[in-house]
Amino acid sequence: MRWRRQILVRPREQVRVGIFIFVLILFISSALLWSFFYYTVSLLEESISPQNIHILYPLKEKIVEMAKWEFTLLIFAALLIGIGSGIIFSHAFLGPLYRMEKYFREWDGKKPLKEIKFRNSDFLHFLAQAFNSALNKCRNNNRNE
Repeated sequence: MRWRRQILVRPREQVRVGIFIFVLILFISSALLWSFFYYTVSLLEESISPQNIHILYPLKEKIVEMAKWEFTLLIFAALLIGIGSGIIFSHAFLGPLYRMEKYFREWDGKKPLKEIKFRNSDFLHFLAQAFNSALNKCRNNNRNE
């Protein structure tokens, strides 16, 4: 059977990271969008005299209507960016852990261990270096004995 790359190596953890990034993006961007609309409406209220404030009401309704669509687009954009970047970002640190777990699980205890190599885009190179260093020390101790 041909080897096929998995999209999710650790689905539970990767989806959690994606949801966290989605919520973070949604909260930050909705707060910025809400403050922009609030600032715009308050600026309009300050610039119009109290006698002509009735002119502002239709404009406020249009701004609120526009805000509904922008918040809807914001939710979908945050969802796509959050889940997508969560999966991509989590591959960089969950992929090496998955690779090491798979490596240890497949090791039968009879064959000598090989060095572990991670992709350049992975975050946990220090883990592979520490493992390879310990492996070399074990090999050197066995040769000396």
